[in-house]
Amino acid sequence: MDSNGNYLFKVLVVGCCAAGKTCCIRKAVSNQFTTEYKTTIGVDFAAKTIKLRIKDKDVNVCIQFWDIAGQEYYSQLSRAYYKGAYGCFIVSDLTSDSLCQDIKTWKDEVKSKVMLPSSDEPVPTILLCNKIDLPKAKDIWERDETRQQIDSLQMDEVIATSAVTGQGLDEAMTLMAKKIIAKLEGKPQSGLSPIVIPLDEPEMQVKPKSCC
Repeated sequence: MDSNGNYLFKVLVVGCCAAGKTCCIRKAVSNQFTTEYKTTIGVDFAAKTIKLRIKDKDVNVCIQFWDIAGQEYYSQLSRAYYKGAYGCFIVSDLTSDSLCQDIKTWKDEVKSKVMLPSSDEPVPTILLCNKIDLPKAKDIWERDETRQQIDSLQMDEVIATSAVTGQGLDEAMTLMAKKIIAKLEGKPQSGLSPIVIPLDEPEMQVKPKSCC
């Protein structure tokens, strides 16, 4: 952390195909949403800078999203993409018949392969239960059975989100930034040192080629 409080953190965005990963990123970064669906191939990138107040000091955090393809075909490539990550969003589709199994699959994937750089500690992982704007999804989210099943998976945080309305996305990014910084506190700078960026570094825009 420099005297101006500027950070850049690589954060993974994973989940099954069509869960809405790229749509959530696009909404969070550029406040855009499209119903056009194109599958992400390999990995896409985007970034957004948020401002936090931590311990009476203003902190600027640039979150660099790595949008990882959800298809099984690309799972063999994922380990290379995971390297250097400081956090992970798991995006799930609330309307999926295999909701809890999908979440568990990705949680196990992240837990087994993604550690903080130069560390054996797991990265902060936040679950985004997406498509809450849909009546069916909202009904499923509000069921006690659903919440109990999700709670049993012991995610760091669980947030209901919508790539259409933007619900929960700002909250998720703020929580992620705070959790990463909390993890870094007290760690040797040689082992866990985030990249420092200039205050006026322009944000990258999400690529228009894919949305989910």
